[in-house]
Amino acid sequence: MRRALLIVGLVLVVLVVGGAVLIVTMGPERLARYAADRMTETTGRKVEIAGPVDIDWSLSPRITLGGITMANAEWGSDPLMARVGRMEAVVKLLPLLTGRIDLPEVIVAEPWLLLEKNAEGVGNWVFDVPAEAEAAAEAVSPEERSEFPVIGTLAIEEGQLIYRDPKADIDIDSRIHTVVAEGSGDRQVRLDGSGTMEGKPLKIEFTGAPLITLRETEEPYPLKLAVSLGKTSLTAEGTLTEPVKLRGVDLRLALKGPNLAETYSLVSVPLPPTGPYHLNTRLIRREAEWRAEEIDGKVGESDLSGWLSVTPQEPRPVVRAELVSKQLRLADLGGFIGMTPGEEDNDGKLIPDTEINLERLRVADMDISFSAQDIEGPVPMQGVKAGLKLENGRAVVQPFNVTLALGTVGGSIVLNGREQVPSAAFDIDIRGVQLKPLFKGTPFEEETEGTIGGHLDLQGSGKSLAGILGNADGESALIMQGGRFSTLLMEVTGIDLAEALGFVLTKDQSVPVRCMVAAFDVEDGVMKSKTLVFDTEDTNVAGEMTIGLAKETLDGRILAHPKDASIASARTPITFGGTFSEPEVGVEAGPLAAKGAAAVALGTLLTPLAALIPLIETGGGEDSPCQDLIREARDTPGKGDQPRKRQEPAPAKRP
Repeated sequence: MRRALLIVGLVLVVLVVGGAVLIVTMGPERLARYAADRMTETTGRKVEIAGPVDIDWSLSPRITLGGITMANAEWGSDPLMARVGRMEAVVKLLPLLTGRIDLPEVIVAEPWLLLEKNAEGVGNWVFDVPAEAEAAAEAVSPEERSEFPVIGTLAIEEGQLIYRDPKADIDIDSRIHTVVAEGSGDRQVRLDGSGTMEGKPLKIEFTGAPLITLRETEEPYPLKLAVSLGKTSLTAEGTLTEPVKLRGVDLRLALKGPNLAETYSLVSVPLPPTGPYHLNTRLIRREAEWRAEEIDGKVGESDLSGWLSVTPQEPRPVVRAELVSKQLRLADLGGFIGMTPGEEDNDGKLIPDTEINLERLRVADMDISFSAQDIEGPVPMQGVKAGLKLENGRAVVQPFNVTLALGTVGGSIVLNGREQVPSAAFDIDIRGVQLKPLFKGTPFEEETEGTIGGHLDLQGSGKSLAGILGNADGESALIMQGGRFSTLLMEVTGIDLAEALGFVLTKDQSVPVRCMVAAFDVEDGVMKSKTLVFDTEDTNVAGEMTIGLAKETLDGRILAHPKDASIASARTPITFGGTFSEPEVGVEAGPLAAKGAAAVALGTLLTPLAALIPLIETGGGEDSPCQDLIREARDTPGKGDQPRKRQEPAPAKRP
């Protein structure tokens, strides 16, 4: 657009300056026809001057041209690309001998300019001209401030600038005019625009210094800009050292709105959905790099600081950033998995089903680091560190590390958006996470301890996170050894209802936990347990569970095997059903044998455990409670089994 405005402006300047010379030799009648023909050859578009053409003779003659029009591209929405009702200019003749264009006064009345793109994204400012004419236009276009025509006073009266881009859903109709600045007498350039972009109302207000300052090589060009798109607003105020080349940019920016993802149309940087935000920054330009420094503000309820840069280049621009949050609310990061804070969940499901925007995923390459501390979330967290590298639609989040109380959750996440249907891989480890902080603020906090480890390894493809997990393959495991659980917590879940009621009325106690393991195979989005066991000093619990990630369903049963007598300890399976958002827990009616609960054999369920311990690295070795549980299960004869002892392999270190 900047190039288009320069070329159209150049046409007007050439018409005026050429008129000053040609009138002397050709007269007004022949001038209009000759000048129009020359500009038609230069631009490849029909240029006409309907008149009147007049001159007020002196060494600085005033030239008047009327009825100037330029044809649009053949596919354009209007036959004309530009028209000017009247143009007056005072031209100093003597400086023309040295190639210097000096215009003490320019008046442009009723200018109208239409800039538009077709469905293929080609602008009407792309002129079909011979190579020599293109080279000539480039040669006379100003590259430096010193080459810009000297314009003393510029008056634009009742101007109109229209910009249309159907592919980007942009339709802007703006007024452009000049006004006398208060206290100076100089005419500032002002542009007031309104229209629509992506179906939202758009308003633009621009104020620039008088154009004579474009020639001042020592003074930066001051400007103010205010843009609003729907509920998103951007304001900028500062200077340009080299306005012709858009270099030496030094602006203070303020950006606010309901969702950062909606700024894409304004800043061309793909950002995730967020809650309401307000950000202040300093925008500067170094060579080709645009850099937002001193970022300060809030996104949702989280503070944000750091810097972000955009370097335009082929085939994609590169975005780099280092961002820091001192007080982070974990919910404000929901946009990275397809959630928008404040929006309702899709059909009551917890896994976001928002379609991944492949166009925005491929529009730029990124190298971003993010760190946070003092994190507010469902579990106590002490720090988050993440790095995002995006190249040609393939995003890798690595490192990904969340520091919990005496433990970490970390690994890598890969999202490949290079194909029509994106794919993802999750490789996450849980190491040494303490159980007590997870129950902070509950009645079970004081009597609950333990250390948890685990691993998640999934791969899938789909158009959303829900779609990816809905057909994922892989495995997951969670293991805890040592520690203690509140008996109230255990028994209110149905393990021993009578004793649970007694503890509620008296006081809570705790039971040492020998081992807890939940391991799943995942195939086509269905998680099936291969090990599900919980062992305390007085109760063994074993079971099976099927989890459907596509529909977020639960289907499982567990059976308590008390090691001591209890009136309410009926050997009846406890069932799990419902969905993630509305789970259902019940007691399976009928005799135990009729339901086949005897088939839930502890030794069978523990078979894969020996391989899990070294993979998960909870710190357990040959003498760990989980290893003891394996030996106990294998040494206890089952129906038709003979006692056997087996030497367990030493745990291997996971790379």
